[in-house]
Amino acid sequence: MRGEVLFSSVLSHFASAKVCCEKVPALCNEVVEGVAAAVTPTGSSIVLDGGREDTAEFTAGAAQLGRCEGGFPASPRTSRSAGVGRFTDATQSAAWSPFVSQERRTSVCADPMPDFFPGASLRSQVLAHSLRMTVKPLLGVWAQWPSPLWPAGVIDHAARIVPPLRGVAHRSVRLENCAAELIDAGNLGTETVVLYLHGGGFLTCGLNTHRRLVSRISASAGAAVLSVGYRMMPKHPIRDAIADGVDGYRWLLGQGFETGKIVIAGDSAGGYLTFMTALTLVDLDLPRPAGLVALSPLTDMDPAGKLAHPGAGQCPVFPRSVLTALTGLADQDAHRDATGKPCASPVDGILEGLPPVLIQVGSTEMLYPDAELMAERLAAAGVPITLEVWDRQVHVFQAAADLIPEANHAIAQIGNFIRTTTTARTHRSHLPVETVAL
Repeated sequence: MRGEVLFSSVLSHFASAKVCCEKVPALCNEVVEGVAAAVTPTGSSIVLDGGREDTAEFTAGAAQLGRCEGGFPASPRTSRSAGVGRFTDATQSAAWSPFVSQERRTSVCADPMPDFFPGASLRSQVLAHSLRMTVKPLLGVWAQWPSPLWPAGVIDHAARIVPPLRGVAHRSVRLENCAAELIDAGNLGTETVVLYLHGGGFLTCGLNTHRRLVSRISASAGAAVLSVGYRMMPKHPIRDAIADGVDGYRWLLGQGFETGKIVIAGDSAGGYLTFMTALTLVDLDLPRPAGLVALSPLTDMDPAGKLAHPGAGQCPVFPRSVLTALTGLADQDAHRDATGKPCASPVDGILEGLPPVLIQVGSTEMLYPDAELMAERLAAAGVPITLEVWDRQVHVFQAAADLIPEANHAIAQIGNFIRTTTTARTHRSHLPVETVAL
């Protein structure tokens, strides 16, 4: 009964999304002062003061979150280093050729210094508290009964009513086994394109829930975006989602896009698919893309490292139980798969030869350890890696660009990365695109 009530509450929020998105900036200004005191985390030394914090306490907390000795850099912004050392213990596994076996996993700390973005705005802290009070309990209920009977598809369907971004062009694309959407936010004629794989735990979300985020990335990067509505659990194994990512890449090649102008990107579970798609392209001897972008990515299917991390309980979105439940579903999914092989983890892949990578993650996220470990493995493999750690930002905070300033800043960083990893744009006239108000 509790789960039904919470789920009904979420649906009612979706039903009012159109009005909320139009009014939320004004409403936020009206209520933020009244709720500021209420959202101060219990037992925490951090208070809502518009992003200011005690330097000594902040440095100590950041250091506690670090996996490698020294944790975060002491300075507000420290340039990353990449390619220090190489991951030489990578031997191919029978389960998936570009991966090492679980038994031979080696802890590597190449110490790629992160770009740390300090300070959390008042709005971002209000958002974190709101998610902690609403979404986190709902996910906790789901984790107790992770049944396929939960109507996960309702979320993407309900997101159709979310107000669109204006001036965005798109057209539907049909891949071999799934739907996709080609989005262009005022960049008609660009040669640069992003292959985007949405998040949602391999279970939910889709083209509708991520259209606003994808449109903003398109506008920031000056690139078209092919958003892939890949097949999901429980009807399809994760391996099918990876195959759909590869199909999307092949479709872009078939449209005449050059590999030096293609960037693969994704958030959360889509971050997992971003790396897995890139590794599969290597396995298939297909040309590599120009770059990879992963937002709050899942990179390690083993939850042990995340659950043991000192910051695991600080995540405002995910309770610990969600990781265990999702791992269990993935294991069941692997047993139903015709191959019977377990899901591989990108951190165990043979990463040498991958293109430059940008990873963005919040400092208190449950998936922060995955982002850091992946950055270490990439650096050890000699892959150019930029790891951006954003102070106290929620999981995939970039999707909240309507509400918080950090999201817009992060999307601008993504746009800069995409532009610098691809070549100059030239005119393309053979892609018919219908201009609509999304």
